[in-house]
Parts: sequence; structure tokens; C-alpha cells
Amino acid sequence: MRIAFDQQVFLLQEFGGISRYICSLSEALSRCPDVEARILAPLHFNGHLTQTPRQLVFGRRIPNVPKTFRLVQALSEYLADKALLRFNPDIVHETYYSKRSPAAIRARRVITVYDMIAERFPAEFPGIDFTAAKRASVLRADHVRSEEHTS
Repeated sequence: MRIAFDQQVFLLQEFGGISRYICSLSEALSRCPDVEARILAPLHFNGHLTQTPRQLVFGRRIPNVPKTFRLVQALSEYLADKALLRFNPDIVHETYYSKRSPAAIRARRVITVYDMIAERFPAEFPGIDFTAAKRASVLRADHVRSEEHTS
């Protein structure tokens, strides 16, 4: 079974819990018999990927230059779609929320919903609307994994 993790979160976080979680998950899955896991992040800003076994990562860390994010994101998405088509996974695990679907392939889609903080407390996130992208990601997914944390 081939499992691909997309590049989204690795452009959003230099270091962070979600990217650390995805790296750990890819490492654990790669140790399972008959599983080939790969993180497809052609261009990224993430430090966790530099600590992840090289055979699990397709991509290169680049400097996060101000005012270039949209250009880097568009180029990374284009390259990630090409890599996704070449890798031909059975499952694509989207690492964050996007209205845009990764490459049109026949793989099953998985998304992890990390929390609902922005939806529960919208006043704390003025001018930021995660809901539409989160909804689009959940609706195209074949499986939704929820990360519940209790205090």
C-alpha cells in the first residue's frame, strides 16, 4: 500500500505540532509491512522534514523569504501534483485544509481534523476563515480522523 502525505502544512509551519505529527505518522507507517509512505513537499519551510528519514521525504527546504509565499505555494503545489501522479498512491492524507484538491488521482482521501477552535471561538480569529477550506477538505475525504484532546 502506498500512502502519500501532501505538502500543505510544511509550507505553513517551520516547526509545529501538526507537521511533527505527520512526520511521526509517516515514520510509523513506513515500518509496517507492505506500506510505502512518502511526504510529498517539493518546496517547504519545515525543520521537522530535515529530521525525517530522507527516503520518506520528496522535497527541499528553502528559505522563507518575505512576500514570496503565494509564488512558492503555487510552485510547490504544481510540483507536488506531478510527484503525486508519479508516486501513484493508494491513499492521500491531506495535511491541512484547502479548497483545492491535490492531483486528480483515484486514491482514497484522508483528512485529520485537528481541532474546531476557530469555529468555536470565531471572535479570536478575526479576518481568518478556516471553515470553508476545512469543509471542502472534509467533504472530499473518504475518511475523516478527529484528534480529540481532553483536559
